[in-house]
This record gives sequence, C-alpha cells and structure tokens, in this order.
Amino acid sequence: MAGDEAAAETAFRVSGELGWRDPNTQIYWMGKALEVGDTKVAAERLDALLRQFPNFEARDQLIAGLARNPDASTELAKRLKLAPSWTDLFASPPKDLPAAQVVWRAEVMRLVGRGVFECAKSTRLVNNLISLDLLRDATALWRANCLGPTSLIYDGGFEHIDTTEATGGFDWQLSNRGDVDVQVEEAAPGNRRLHVTVNAANTVSILSQLVVRLPGHYRLSWNTPDTDAEAARALSISFDCKGSLGKAVQGQPTDAKNGYAIDFNADSACAASLLRFWLRPKVSVRLDDVRLSPIPAQ
Repeated sequence: MAGDEAAAETAFRVSGELGWRDPNTQIYWMGKALEVGDTKVAAERLDALLRQFPNFEARDQLIAGLARNPDASTELAKRLKLAPSWTDLFASPPKDLPAAQVVWRAEVMRLVGRGVFECAKSTRLVNNLISLDLLRDATALWRANCLGPTSLIYDGGFEHIDTTEATGGFDWQLSNRGDVDVQVEEAAPGNRRLHVTVNAANTVSILSQLVVRLPGHYRLSWNTPDTDAEAARALSISFDCKGSLGKAVQGQPTDAKNGYAIDFNADSACAASLLRFWLRPKVSVRLDDVRLSPIPAQ
C-alpha cells in the first residue's frame, strides 16, 4: 500500500516459499502470474484461495480478473473440472453481478462441460442471463448442463419436476391456480408423468416452458397414457412469442400408443418462444414424454 514494490516482492516471496496460504499471499502471486501471462499459476492461486476461504469478500472480483481473460478462463475451467468446494458458489453469483461478469462466468461454465454443474445449480446464472435479455447465452448454458441429446425440451419426462417449489430458467412452469390440480405420478420405477385436472370454468394454461430456438420447422410430440381419447383431445398447445391461447392448436394422433404431435413453423419474430399446454375445463389428463425436435429442410 505504501508503493514499495521491492519490499512487497521480498515479503511475499518469503511467505510463498514457506507455503503460507493467507489471502494476501495468494492474491499477490495470482496478480504477478497474470502480469507475466502465466494463467495456469494464476488459476491455481485462485483455486487455493477459494478452497480455504470460499466466502472471501473479494471473491467475485478475483474471479472476474481471470474470467475476463480468454487464456485464464480456460485454466479456471480446468480447476473447476476438479469440482472444488467453491464450485456451487461460482454457479450462483449475486443477482447484482455486472452483465459483463455474468457473461464471462457463463463462458467458463460452458468450457467446464457436463458433469460438474448440476442443472439446478445453473439456474441462477441462467436467470441472470435471461434478465439481461441474453437469451442465446442463457440457452447455451442451460443446454450444456440440463438438456439431453434427444430433444430441445428440458425434462420432457418430468423426472426432475417438483410441484412444491418455484422454478426458473428454462424449467417447466406449472400453473399455480387453485382450480388446476397438478400431481406427479410414478408410472413405473424411474418413469414419472404428470396428472393434471382442471376444475376451472374456462380453458387454462397448465404448464409452460421457455424455448430459445432458431427460425425453422419443429415437431412437438407427447404421450397421454391412461387417458381416453376425448380427454386427450381437450389438450391444445401454443408455441409462439407470448404463449397465446388464441394460437393454440390440437395435436394429431401418431402411430405411437396414446401419442400426439404438432408441427410448428417458428419465425424470427422473437428469439425465444413460450411453449404452453392448455386444457379445457372439467377434464383430467396424464402427460408424458414431451419432445421438441427440428424438422430437417426438404
């Protein structure tokens, strides 16, 4: 702080050689490593600091110092691949984190790849990106940690849905109306489905999901197990910018048992569409295996 760089160098070299793990020593050598372009050592010093002091007051500032640097962010991702104790804190930044830092952090998480960040742990950063209208970045992060390879829909089999908690990101949003009853059933071990009953006087939305997609043709399919055909036809689906009932259409039966499908043409009017399921009043249906897939151009 007095500006005596030579004395500081001497002091921190002693503490570093003695293996001291106090924050000042780690931060000093992290900064020196960045000065000479040794991003590997810089990431190691930050990792060592946050393993010992995960709630260090300057944590987010130090993370930003590495994440803004493409080479350092790659090395930071390598440290996170080891799943250190501060992994969840990295994925759950404060809500007021500056936009640039949100983007940098999302890129590091993308570099880490699958297997480190649980889908639920990615939700806060995904929500931060959505609130900043960075939908492409948000969906890239969500898909990296949440989506399977067979569908653009997250959790189409409702294996991770929880009717007791509010959800965010690109997860299913369930109706919170008192005249809509949503239950999760175990059809078989490891196979869940939704059982929805509408007691309202009008057609209402029962569940929805935000989907970021490119313009093109898409096919939505779903199953209605243990549901008679008349009740299954009471379902209608909208897939547009606002999820409007006026644009909802009924599905057509497929060759699969209890299977239905709709083909949609998604234009460039919005970067994200709201997929919404609607159900007529006084009807009960079971819903499973929701899939959204692009239709290749002919």
